Amino acid sequence: MKQLELVISTDSGVKKIDANFEQLEQQLDCILKNYNGVMYAENTLTLAKEDRAYLRKAAKEIDARRLEYSREFKKPLVEFESKIKVLVNKLLSTANEIDKQVIEFETKEKAVKLDLVKKIIASLNDVEMPFEMLYEERFLNKTVSEKQVAEVVEQKLEKAREDLEIIKMNEPTDLQDAINYYYKNQGGLSATLIEIKRIKEIAEKVAEVATQKAVENIAVEELKEQKLFTADNTEEEMEEFTLSIFATKSQFEKVKEFLKTHNIKTI
Repeated sequence: MKQLELVISTDSGVKKIDANFEQLEQQLDCILKNYNGVMYAENTLTLAKEDRAYLRKAAKEIDARRLEYSREFKKPLVEFESKIKVLVNKLLSTANEIDKQVIEFETKEKAVKLDLVKKIIASLNDVEMPFEMLYEERFLNKTVSEKQVAEVVEQKLEKAREDLEIIKMNEPTDLQDAINYYYKNQGGLSATLIEIKRIKEIAEKVAEVATQKAVENIAVEELKEQKLFTADNTEEEMEEFTLSIFATKSQFEKVKEFLKTHNIKTI
């Protein structure tokens, strides 16, 4: 393919803009010496304003010359840049049309590779990990072979097997499926072990409350059978009976509170 090269004729361009800078600077220095250390007074205020106006006018005239020549010398540069942009846009426009075809081909290739990756993962996934937990975007690159995909997936699966064994030793047996699902979808051993601990704490609290409730219900039923549980026990004859309760310290305190609340005497 022929190499394109932009050949610029430097002879037609301006390389350097010169002026009587040194001469003008010397003149300025001589004039400005007259203002060094000058102190104006109230009676020379008019002179101060005249000096200020003179210096500002001189600066404005010099800068006006700069602007005049700047516009003049920018004209060929603007024309030069405009022509360059036309050439660049032609090249990029054609390149973009080719790019569309390239992207289309690459998309098809990646779709084929993705199907292959899915089959590799499905054939190795003996612990039923979600596809997203095993897949990596780089698997679709041409430089990544099927063997490399399989190796990476197998490494992840081996880690998952080890994690699931650890989880199995820590999880409540009746929640095994739920815990495994949590691990596979949350993707982390530490997070799963924390969740197991949380579930166990909740279960213990539920069991404790249930036990306390059961003790209370037993006490009520026993009292009913002995005809001691009435709306107003002062209207009935008091009777004595013996009740054995097996409970924790906190549960026993609940029973004592119950007896006290219903004015039941104990020995």
